[in-house]
Amino acid sequence: MGSFSQGRTNVFATLIGNDDSARRIEFSKALLGQSSSRATVTANPSSPIDTLLSGYVINCSSSPSTSLLNASLDPLPNTKPRIAHCPSGPHEILRLIRDVGFDLIVEEWSQTCSTYGIALDFDFPPTSSKSCDIGTNLYLPEHEYSFSPLSTSSLAPNEQNHPFGPSPPTRSYVHHLLLAHEMTSHVILALHNQTVMLNFLESIRSVLSRPDGEEKFKEMVERFEEVYRERDETGEYAIVREGRKAWKVVEKARGKGSMKEKVLELQREQEESKIVEEKEKVLTTAVLEEGRKELDQ
Repeated sequence: MGSFSQGRTNVFATLIGNDDSARRIEFSKALLGQSSSRATVTANPSSPIDTLLSGYVINCSSSPSTSLLNASLDPLPNTKPRIAHCPSGPHEILRLIRDVGFDLIVEEWSQTCSTYGIALDFDFPPTSSKSCDIGTNLYLPEHEYSFSPLSTSSLAPNEQNHPFGPSPPTRSYVHHLLLAHEMTSHVILALHNQTVMLNFLESIRSVLSRPDGEEKFKEMVERFEEVYRERDETGEYAIVREGRKAWKVVEKARGKGSMKEKVLELQREQEESKIVEEKEKVLTTAVLEEGRKELDQ
């Protein structure tokens, strides 16, 4: 990665082109003064826009494919910083670094987790031997009397460096704050999750700095994908979606009864959701069976 320009404001170009590789390539070549686009024709060919740029930004919130990202970046010099904006979780961050070669990450996803009661709980390199989620949903009733730390991850704050001192908040404490809809819950989870993400990125840099870093990094990414559950067909981690549902229940119930009643309503919401899913499965099976009978006739 090249160094930032000295003595002037650094300017980063947002690379565009939607879901069309050809448009992405055309835009990037226009920055270099190498395309026949109208923007390039009207510019000074001896001084292309790229000479004024310090680096490039790609918005990842729409989850563009690796091929689309590379279509934007391949024509451009790899000596300038590449910034990934708003990747949706650690899986995507790892792939953006491995498959595209991003240098900097601007992430807001961990703040979404903080809002919806998710305490990030994953390791890189991964240490678990079984499939697990990337975090813990602290809205769940099972945490009501859990006095354990928010996370067992080596990336999480510990008693020596915790932003809340030597007596960090427990799961039970944050669980009760979430059910009371207290802003303090977000503050605690935000500090926790930001620490996890910062240590996560530091761990990535540590791996890549080794003599065999690139190969080791690829192995660890594959292992991470095997251990931690990914986003589902909705494009979201299931645990975050469950946290959002719980947040809505508490938001709706705010000021309408005791904390215990909110817990019971949350449990009812989860049970009703499972019943709806079962009914949909039964209905789908019945429709398919009826279709087979018609075909047989």
